[in-house]
Amino acid sequence: MNNLAGGQIEINRVTNDAGINMGSTSGSTLSNAGSIKIGNIAAVKGGINNSLNASITNTTTGTIEINNITQYDAILCSYTSTFQNNGVIQIGNLGPVSQYGVLLDNSSSFVNGSSGTLTINNVTLSQAIYKLTSTSVFSNSGNIQMGTTTAVNKGIGGVSGSSVSNSGTITFGNVTNEGVSANFTLNNLSGGTIQTAASGKLKITGTLNNQSGATLINHATGTITINGTLTNGGSVKGSGSIVNSATWTNSAGSAIAPGASPGTLTVTGSLNLGSTAYQCEINGTTAGTFDVLAISASATLTNATLEVVWGFTPVAGNTFTILTCGSRVGQFATVNIPPISGLIFSVVYNATTVVIQVSAVPVPPACTNLTNPANG
Repeated sequence: MNNLAGGQIEINRVTNDAGINMGSTSGSTLSNAGSIKIGNIAAVKGGINNSLNASITNTTTGTIEINNITQYDAILCSYTSTFQNNGVIQIGNLGPVSQYGVLLDNSSSFVNGSSGTLTINNVTLSQAIYKLTSTSVFSNSGNIQMGTTTAVNKGIGGVSGSSVSNSGTITFGNVTNEGVSANFTLNNLSGGTIQTAASGKLKITGTLNNQSGATLINHATGTITINGTLTNGGSVKGSGSIVNSATWTNSAGSAIAPGASPGTLTVTGSLNLGSTAYQCEINGTTAGTFDVLAISASATLTNATLEVVWGFTPVAGNTFTILTCGSRVGQFATVNIPPISGLIFSVVYNATTVVIQVSAVPVPPACTNLTNPANG
């Protein structure tokens, strides 16, 4: 079946099945370059059932809207079916979804391509994205948003040992419970971005691997809660609050960079910076014009690097409190502060703060020409 560009399909009031059921004949295909609307006016039992080796492609001009799902899932992929999204899919924007936003089972796959946008809201009971089998595949190189207009119950998850890979952008908005489920791994690959929206919540109960070249960003009003494991080999950026209640590790080559451009990143709990680089941007002397890493409990600096980026020219007498903590263990193993003519920079390690002090280069004493009386 082909829905061509400009074509419109609207499905409502389906009480005994999914709005679109691809499971009646093995190997069925659907290509959408137009508009498909399911449940926009009146409720349906389920959205799209993609099963029995079926294949669905939503092209770059295609849009799919799924709303008001009373019993099943918005999109179910099962029995080796494939779903390729290169266009726009909006789930739950106009009405609730009772079960899953996207559910994968039995070696099926859902690929959100580089031009694809998948928005999931209003999932009331289950999860936005879930894998029932580890052999099913969900990957993203486009844009995924969860709970950015209306809350979803849970974010991304799956059976124990399963995982999802991201090389695009995933945004967590109002995700009420866990954003990354227990015993599940979200791999943020090189070039990928995982972020919270304004007032967004990302609760990591399983594992989030922020790999080399990947970025994890917390919005100024967002909260990331680590109840499982965050492994950082890329960059952790932003402001807001990160609650470290479990395990956060930072490997060599990684970075922590507060603010979008200078700001304060607050860590509730302890933080071992490991072998990361604290990239500290300093654009002025007043609060908010230079980066601060604020750690409520213990801060371990022993193997970390401090990298300062100047955005203005300081003067002698300036001081910058770039780190606060409940207690401190060790000092930065390496300090890189770009030189400025006529100035000396010192890093002062106090019990609960780390401060950069700026001093003038000492002026050598004037040379006095003494005359030898014997030669007078």
